[in-house]
Amino acid sequence: MSQRKLVVEAEECRSRALEYEGRPEKAFLLRLAIEFDRLEDEQTYFARRASQEVSAAVHARHPNARRAHLTLARNYDARSHGRSNEAQGINS
Repeated sequence: MSQRKLVVEAEECRSRALEYEGRPEKAFLLRLAIEFDRLEDEQTYFARRASQEVSAAVHARHPNARRAHLTLARNYDARSHGRSNEAQGINS
């Protein structure tokens, strides 16, 4: 799910919560909106970290350091796309 989609989903939950004023559904919809916001923040963080690790790999002098940075970059990239490392067969 893309970041824009998460933002749209969060706003949709907030607007629907207004329709349920005084009902239990309102709290549930607001909680969903908060979860969508949290997921968006995590995706942004992991994408940024992946980029930083690739940059570190490019500047690393030792092959083992380069390999370690690229492994971390793959792990962060997978998490930024909502995939677990186990599902991809990536070892940490």
